[in-house]
Amino acid sequence: MLVIAIDYDGTWDRAPDLWSQFVAKALAANHVVIVVTGRLDGPNSGKEVREAVGDLPIVFAGPRPKKAVAEEKGYTVDIWIDDSPCRVDNPLDSE
Repeated sequence: MLVIAIDYDGTWDRAPDLWSQFVAKALAANHVVIVVTGRLDGPNSGKEVREAVGDLPIVFAGPRPKKAVAEEKGYTVDIWIDDSPCRVDNPLDSE
């Protein structure tokens, strides 16, 4: 089993049909798929992400490194899919 993390802004939102199909196949193969976003969980931004990704677990990392926040939430990610891979290990202000 793999844990796969998909970014939202610049990744999921640019090809939602592609990622939905990918997620369906990954889940059917008993992998875990989560969305890890650099957004904060606000009333508008959180709602947009939730509506777009359906029932997938979402980790709202805000400006913190995505990997650290995902681990705090109990996810050890095997594969990261992110248009800004530096955000996996670095805070937002380090780009």
